[in-house]
Amino acid sequence: MSLMKRPARILRPCLLCVWQHCNLVSIDVKCYEKRENTLALLRLLALGNAEIKPGKLRNAEDVFADLDHAALP
Repeated sequence: MSLMKRPARILRPCLLCVWQHCNLVSIDVKCYEKRENTLALLRLLALGNAEIKPGKLRNAEDVFADLDHAALP
């Protein structure tokens, strides 16, 4: 079985090791996209937590009022 066809048939990473060193990690496109989306969400959560710690908070009413004001022409 070709290594190029294998990732399309399984949903877990395929590792190619030579002399106890990993030389290649191959995953299918859907798993890669899911992983990237998860990492993007985690980055957003980390940014949010970084703003919460020093007290950079606003009331939800103020935020929605600003959004309503910005939406008006």
